[in-house]
Amino acid sequence: MRFGLVAQTTVVMLIAGLLPLSLFGGITLKQQGDRIRSDAEHSMQTSAERISGQVDEWIDKNVRALQAAANLPALVSMKRESQSEVLAAVRQAYPWMYLVFTIGPDGQNVARSDEKPGMDQSRTSGWR
Repeated sequence: MRFGLVAQTTVVMLIAGLLPLSLFGGITLKQQGDRIRSDAEHSMQTSAERISGQVDEWIDKNVRALQAAANLPALVSMKRESQSEVLAAVRQAYPWMYLVFTIGPDGQNVARSDEKPGMDQSRTSGWR
């Protein structure tokens, strides 16, 4: 099939016009994809750092609360009755602590906040 001079000129002009446009579009799409990926990675990193900081702060607050309770004379006494009252108060103040307990030097529970019988923690938590 033969094309006339007008058809050939039109095809050449279309190629000459669409080639740079398609190259520009391809380069722009690649740059946009790279920018979106970079922004997403930065956003995830920022979120992860913020969450990590909040978890560290939450753990620190819980440790400080438990350390403050551990210094109370009722807990230092190692008497089950007085310890149970303090542990129940700690559990009530911090509801996410579903179980608060003390352990004696032998690995046995002295008192628990849930009033259940004590356990031998030396066997369950790698105490020895």
